Amino acid sequence: MFKRLHRHIYLSILLTSVLLLIITIIISMVMISNMIYKNYLSMAEQKMDRNMNNCELYVSSALTSTFNLTQDQELIEELSSPTGNSLTKKLDNLCNYSLKIDGATAYSLNGRIYTSSKVTNVPILEKLREDVGIHNFLESDEKSFISVRNKQIALIYNNTVYPEEYGIITCCYKVYKNQNLVGYIFADIIPANLYQYFNPSYDDYFKNTKTFISRHEEFLSYQNNLSFISYFREAGKDKISKDLKYILITNESDYLGSSFTSIIPLSKLIISLALILGLMLLVSVILIIGIHFISKYFSSNVTERLDKLLSKMSVLKKN
Repeated sequence: MFKRLHRHIYLSILLTSVLLLIITIIISMVMISNMIYKNYLSMAEQKMDRNMNNCELYVSSALTSTFNLTQDQELIEELSSPTGNSLTKKLDNLCNYSLKIDGATAYSLNGRIYTSSKVTNVPILEKLREDVGIHNFLESDEKSFISVRNKQIALIYNNTVYPEEYGIITCCYKVYKNQNLVGYIFADIIPANLYQYFNPSYDDYFKNTKTFISRHEEFLSYQNNLSFISYFREAGKDKISKDLKYILITNESDYLGSSFTSIIPLSKLIISLALILGLMLLVSVILIIGIHFISKYFSSNVTERLDKLLSKMSVLKKN
């Protein structure tokens, strides 16, 4: 008798409930996504700060070891009055003692060059002056300088560790005798030693992070980060890449005079959000099935009462 009403009540309850569920899911996902993204970004920024601090400590340790060598009297005497004696052992000790320096070179003011045993093809001072940072250091009263560059690089381990174009970090120190400048020590660190902090194998959440250590437009290459150069160019403008695949974080290191840019995959975040969305949809399906039976029961209950009432009215009318 009231089939259309039964269907109308059933559909009204079901559609209203489904609509409310959809609105709830959308609002919840927006809120959850925003919360998880902010948490993920905060974790990434904290990790970036820790990694950069580790790099600064690494270089600081190498710089301290380099300074200690500048106080060696035999080295000072040889640089001030070159006799042809080898400084290879002392420079090797600098590399082996700190375990942070991959190659070392000493320059006397008269042009004589001394190297550690695994360094070859060392640029002369005049070539090094082509780098603006080193030129300014040599002309200044500063006693130390950290050079991050891609030019005029000594070949470490006969170029078997990394190609020359990968760049270098150099701890530069002036050597004095009785407050008079007698030479310089350049201690080289290959980029891999710093890049290792940014993509540890044990850190699953930030695995496959690509990082650029840069000064001005130049950057140190490592593990094919060249393929991520477009993201490196985007960094500083946006926190998320245009294709929504990566978080882009750039920090400045005043100590190293360089920028650190990390390109962090969003894949783990997306997987987490997908799992949450899937769980919410599963719960929604279960609720909709429950609402279906409740709607059916409620509409049937209403129409049955109306049928009974109509029957009673029909009997009364006949009487």
